[in-house]
Amino acid sequence: MPCGCINVIDEELLVLKCISKCDFHIEASLDMLKDEAYYRALGALEVNAPMQYCDELIEAIGVVPPGRRAVEIGGGVSPYVSLLQSQGYTYTLVEPNFWACSETKARYLNVNVIPTAFPFEGSMRLFDNHDLVLAAHVLEHIKNLRSAMEQINAALVPGGHLIIIVPDDTDQWNPDHVWFFNERSLRHLLIRFGFEVLRMSTHQRVTHEKFIYCLGKKTIS
Repeated sequence: MPCGCINVIDEELLVLKCISKCDFHIEASLDMLKDEAYYRALGALEVNAPMQYCDELIEAIGVVPPGRRAVEIGGGVSPYVSLLQSQGYTYTLVEPNFWACSETKARYLNVNVIPTAFPFEGSMRLFDNHDLVLAAHVLEHIKNLRSAMEQINAALVPGGHLIIIVPDDTDQWNPDHVWFFNERSLRHLLIRFGFEVLRMSTHQRVTHEKFIYCLGKKTIS
């Protein structure tokens, strides 16, 4: 789809980044569905949605490593709460959308919700000493990717795990995406910020793009 969007490789992170959106895609971003309408259009509110999402995650990376404390950043109405709790984790959601926070609390028991954007501003730190960070369909939206990766690393104990799901770079015209990954650039990003890549695979879930699944482990220094 030809347009006026400008995407370039970030010289530091070596990930494709949109530095300017064209008028058409700026308008499209403003017209995107919000709150319940958005999640309902995705099918994320269907009864069987959590099972489907969790099955796809396990297919891609294998068994989720067990642990004590997990935090999901930008999880929206997360389908992964029960899966993480079944692996022994206490679950915390960091999410700026108040409707999504309320809906997640209504759907699941024993969840801690932090209604704020990620990465945190300045020296603000709301979580640390976690065994797992989950970032599902969030990194592609974050403007300050460097800060996000630094804060994710700081949130984890040495040897803690990171699960990432991002779309690949097939669709470079999504009006809501800042970053466009492939397996090579995602692997470089994790290594750059102190992670060992344990598993990575790409799967076709929708017609217009593929999703990259990655399980990483914070290196012990």
